[in-house]
Amino acid sequence: NNTASRVMMEYWIRELFPELRRLPFQLEIRLVGRVQNPFLTDAKNIRLQFLGHKESLEKEFASADVYLSPVKYPVPVPLGTRILTALSYGIPVIAGRSLGFGLPELMPDRDIVYTSNPVEVRRALENIVTDPQGFQALGKRGRMAWEHYYRPSPNIGEILASIGLEDG
Repeated sequence: NNTASRVMMEYWIRELFPELRRLPFQLEIRLVGRVQNPFLTDAKNIRLQFLGHKESLEKEFASADVYLSPVKYPVPVPLGTRILTALSYGIPVIAGRSLGFGLPELMPDRDIVYTSNPVEVRRALENIVTDPQGFQALGKRGRMAWEHYYRPSPNIGEILASIGLEDG
């Protein structure tokens, strides 16, 4: 959704990056997908990488330290599916609180970190450095939640039943 992406990028530029420049460490943000007008930040500690379209995101998810999806407004389903993909890889997730409306099974601060504003995003990122074991545990619990609630094979019967179809 181009409008949603543009609004999200404006939020990042105007509100998020000014707060993240306060981080006491370097941050690399890798953005996948079509960006018509790549944007910049003057924050010296943030390195943006625009990767364009990727046929497969497997390598990106396999090498990520955290999946970051801070938003401040309700968003379309694709961001929720990307969060589930990150969870399936055991990657700790920091996401905008509104994304939790579509993922009610996930327990905040147990399976996922939800944020409501740029200060909370910065603090969550700082916690990765100050409590790396806690963030590794968050990734493991997120993976367990994905296994229990979202993994297709054991849940297909319940999913089909919820829309009035039988498994088989």
